[in-house]
Amino acid sequence: MHEMKFYQIDTNYLNILRQIDGRVPHNKEFIGRKRKSRPYIGVMLSIDNIDYFVPLSSKKKRSSFVVMPIYDDNDE
Repeated sequence: MHEMKFYQIDTNYLNILRQIDGRVPHNKEFIGRKRKSRPYIGVMLSIDNIDYFVPLSSKKKRSSFVVMPIYDDNDE
């Protein structure tokens, strides 16, 4: 089984990427009237020899809580 590693992307690096691709999200959220940075955390996936960063959160608000069972090789 492969080990899953979590990565945190530096805000300065996100700013550099945003200059190249405007779809890179801003790393801010409002708490009351104050704007705060939040950690941008995700995992790396490799598909057909291309590496992808997959964030653990998105800016979309979710209306329901989703639970998915996780099984090992023995379906337990």
